[in-house]
Amino acid sequence: MDSYPGLCQSPFLDSRERGGFFSPEPGEPDSPWTGSGGTTPSTPTTPTTEGEGDGLSYNQRSLQRWEKDEELGQLSTISPVLYANINFPNLKQDYPDWSSRCKQIMKLWRKVPAADKAPYLQKAKDNRAAHRINKVQKQAESQISKQAKMGDVARKTERPALHL
Repeated sequence: MDSYPGLCQSPFLDSRERGGFFSPEPGEPDSPWTGSGGTTPSTPTTPTTEGEGDGLSYNQRSLQRWEKDEELGQLSTISPVLYANINFPNLKQDYPDWSSRCKQIMKLWRKVPAADKAPYLQKAKDNRAAHRINKVQKQAESQISKQAKMGDVARKTERPALHL
C-alpha cells in the first residue's frame, strides 16, 4: 500500500494481520457456523410424504418406488421397470428377491440403445400423467361424497316441518 499514497488503507487489512481471514474478534462469542463451539448445529430435515422417510437415503426411497411400480405392469410409471414388465415378465419368478431383480432390471435397461428407450420413456411419461389424472378424479369424487354426506347430516338435524 505504500506505493499508492493517495489510497486509504482498508479496515479489513487489520483483521487479516491479527489472526487470519474472517476470524472472530477476541471478545466475540463463538459463531454457530464455526467448529470451535464444540457442537455443530444439526441440519434441518426436509419433510417427507406418505411415510417414505424412515431415515432412508434418496436411492433407497427410489428403489422402494421401483418395487411398488413393478406391480403396475403395463401401467408402470418408471421407464426401466416398464421395460422389464413388458419384455421380461418372468423376472419375478427368476429372481424372487427384490434386490437381485432390481439389479437385473438395471442391467437390462443399461443394455438398451437410447433410440430403443424412447418409446418406454414416452409410455412411462403418459402413464404418470394418467396416474395423476386418476388421482385427482378420485380426490374430487371423495370430496363430493364427503359434501353429500355432510348435506345429509345437516338435513337430518333440522327440525321437521309441522303440517297442521
